[in-house]
Amino acid sequence: MTTPRILKENAQHFLETNEFDFYIGNPFSSRFIPEGANSLILTHTNYSDLPNLLRAMPSTNGRILAFGAGSVIDPAKYITKTTNSHLTVIPSALSVNSFATHRSSFFDGQSKKSFDTVAPHVLVLDYDLLKSAGILNALGVIELASTATAQIDWLSAIEKGFERTDVHIKERANVLIEKTINLLNDYENVSDKLEKLFEGLLESGLLTQEYGNGRPVSGSEHIISSYIENQIIGCAHGAGLYVGILIAAALQKEHGKSTPQVEVVSSHLLGAQFVREYIKQQFSEKIIQGILSTVQPRMGKHTIIDDFSPEDFQLTVEKVCGTIFK
Repeated sequence: MTTPRILKENAQHFLETNEFDFYIGNPFSSRFIPEGANSLILTHTNYSDLPNLLRAMPSTNGRILAFGAGSVIDPAKYITKTTNSHLTVIPSALSVNSFATHRSSFFDGQSKKSFDTVAPHVLVLDYDLLKSAGILNALGVIELASTATAQIDWLSAIEKGFERTDVHIKERANVLIEKTINLLNDYENVSDKLEKLFEGLLESGLLTQEYGNGRPVSGSEHIISSYIENQIIGCAHGAGLYVGILIAAALQKEHGKSTPQVEVVSSHLLGAQFVREYIKQQFSEKIIQGILSTVQPRMGKHTIIDDFSPEDFQLTVEKVCGTIFK
């Protein structure tokens, strides 16, 4: 397991005083990259793009700097793993846990491919910069909230012999859920609690590393979200996950598997008007229902979705979407 070295430093000063062999950024962070440096500016990366990304890397065993969110960090982890390099990450938002996991995910046009890469070796946290990310940080709380529904799916998979139990990780996950609920209690002011949000996302990533895959923090809600993110280019992970969590929670409740933690998380998410308004601006009820009409259980990942027929699943989707978009 890789626990990254954490530096709290101004991003611009860090880049001015440290040199790297290769820089990976997005349109926002590109202005921080030294002029003339070997660099790659990304907006969206598909699985088919990965060979071209590797060709852009000037050498192996290099020092890579990735500055951005998930769309930058996942490709950077892939390149780092493949070229046996050293990775430093400057998150531009606390919207995902990818800066702390050894997993990377890419879409192949039909589904999300997730596989082992490498966790970053160094994280540079510029909290003044992070605070400017606004709603994206609120989406990071949604990433943490998925731990609640994921726990139910994980337990079901364990009971049916598809996963192994781990009491220590389960205890840590339950603590993480309670800390997430504390963040949700004052959700609109999450930008004032970025250190706690970072600690939660770091723990989420470390749980994934220690268990070996994302089961303790990722379940049916991530499967549902992946359909939305795959069809709507540029959709923020947390936006799709918001819909995924609420549908997963409804499915689990219908099967009598819900928990008080899931009920509290769902209530907070539905009650967060500023997040719901953001979701409504991103996509419509009709589009989401159309996309989710094709959802199928994921091979090798048993979740609550496996317990529903396509027709019953769609009825739940329609009911939840009606509540979200009303």
